Amino acid sequence: MADIVKSIYDGWDDLTQDKYDRIVTDFEKFCSDAVRIVDKSLDLVPFIHNSPQKKINDFIIPHLFSDNPKPVTLLIHKTRQVGASTDLFSLEDFACMNIPSFRVRHIMPTEDESTQVFNNKFIPQLEGIHPDVLPLVTRRGNSVDFKRIIVDGTEAKRGDNDINLDSSIKFSSALIKGAGHGSTLNMVVLDEYAHYERTDKIEKGILATLAKDVIDKGGKRVKKKKNRVLTIYMSTANGHNKFYELYKAAQRGDSDIKYLFIPWHMMEEYQMEPKGRLKELTYLTEYELLLCDIFEKEGYHIQTWAPKLQFYDWVLKNEYQGDLSMMHANYPSYPEESFSASSQSVLPTQSLVRLRDKADEHISERGYFTVDSEAGKFDPFFEPDNRGNCTLFKRPVNGHKYIIGIDPTGGGYDGDPSAAVVIDLTTLDNVCSFHDEVDTIDLAETMIMLGKFYNNAILIPENNTGQPLIMELRDRGYTNIYRDPNKILRDMNAGRQSEFSITDYGIRMTSRSKDEAIRKARKLLLNNIYTDYDKDFIKEALQFVWMTTAAGNKKATAPKGEHDDRVMARLVALYTINIRKFKLDGK
Repeated sequence: MADIVKSIYDGWDDLTQDKYDRIVTDFEKFCSDAVRIVDKSLDLVPFIHNSPQKKINDFIIPHLFSDNPKPVTLLIHKTRQVGASTDLFSLEDFACMNIPSFRVRHIMPTEDESTQVFNNKFIPQLEGIHPDVLPLVTRRGNSVDFKRIIVDGTEAKRGDNDINLDSSIKFSSALIKGAGHGSTLNMVVLDEYAHYERTDKIEKGILATLAKDVIDKGGKRVKKKKNRVLTIYMSTANGHNKFYELYKAAQRGDSDIKYLFIPWHMMEEYQMEPKGRLKELTYLTEYELLLCDIFEKEGYHIQTWAPKLQFYDWVLKNEYQGDLSMMHANYPSYPEESFSASSQSVLPTQSLVRLRDKADEHISERGYFTVDSEAGKFDPFFEPDNRGNCTLFKRPVNGHKYIIGIDPTGGGYDGDPSAAVVIDLTTLDNVCSFHDEVDTIDLAETMIMLGKFYNNAILIPENNTGQPLIMELRDRGYTNIYRDPNKILRDMNAGRQSEFSITDYGIRMTSRSKDEAIRKARKLLLNNIYTDYDKDFIKEALQFVWMTTAAGNKKATAPKGEHDDRVMARLVALYTINIRKFKLDGK
């Protein structure tokens, strides 16, 4: 049975009709005059919006209450502890009180979080609304129904002049199958979206339940009636995942996503009395000078600069013991900083971001490799085709030597894709990439064509699942396959001719060899020695993270539902590189 939600606080002012009308039509007035919240000091106070909350309201309200409603997607990238969720809870309540038949779904990463937020934050805030303003609201499970505004009726009996609402807010978990199903939705809030385990399933479920345009036959002409639909992604950063991709799409302007960033310095209370060098803004560090540039760009009064710098310096030293990475993750000054700092990327994030920017400027060509069957000789060439499985960045150069790292999954056409990368040993550039779901025979054929095309390149298969590929390559007469140099040296020292053993060819990826490959890749990337133009690889690499196994060990892998085959192809190739011949800066 549903319970009625009641206002639990006393001592409210009586409302005149004029004041009531202003409260229920003005969101800022509604919060300040009709909502009480418990602040960080555990005091009961009116809900007065801070600067970030005002920014969020200006961002959402024009779409929420538009006279010409249309579907809109909003992305709110927030700093911790700016009150964004508190503001959104009241905004959801306000919408359900003003828009009849308005359906809201608020989704948290897990079921525990959904229940805790609903019981410990959302409901207390709903109970903090002025009793003369709060409509008849019932609660069942993790949802509330806004029934009606009581005018001349009672909780038990509807009055003739009562105003029907029939609106609702439901909290649910991103982990529950079909979390968006069950009703047509007008507003979906994907809270802490960057921390969802699976974004693909939850989006498909939710998008299917968003209200669609309907045919209005009320007039002489049939026309579409636009529904009010808001999809709000709100989150702190959590590395370079799907939330980051939405941010990049919004920045590039190739989507309809509207983006808002809430940095720490927007909070007016994040200021402290400046001391020492900060009092006069002298002897500032490079990062503090950057902050001053940001403050100027944001239009903050110059008298607030030193207090803001003092706050930042104090938090850095006292809360995070000088750990800039933690500071950037929790108190980001600009968007990219929070994504990079919150990432547990195995490979250096800043280097990958730099590669991505370089890749945007580099001309590439999609296609596949083939041979002229009538030419009478095996002479592979590149055939441009947008549907091809290879991306060509640079053609072979006479005299240059090449290696090809291969991650053969062995999954065939119904399994995981195989990946390969061609690296120029002279420049240490990726000159060509391969990625496709193929069987061993077709993979061997393509690798041989790649090898022949790039000056009889050395093929380096990953040996764990690549032994069938190695056998196929040898059977087809391609013998320029990487072989363990320690095995060759042992045979030479023993004075015997090396016998063929399939386990000696390619790279067997054990935890030790994988760690060594990662170490080499990191050094080559940090020192700007290795260059890769493949944007799909860079995307994978940014999601290639350290995860903890059930046994408590660290493992470098892709998150659940993602792939790392392109990354593994690079690690296999770079494992064979002698990095001592390169000038390193100690990174």
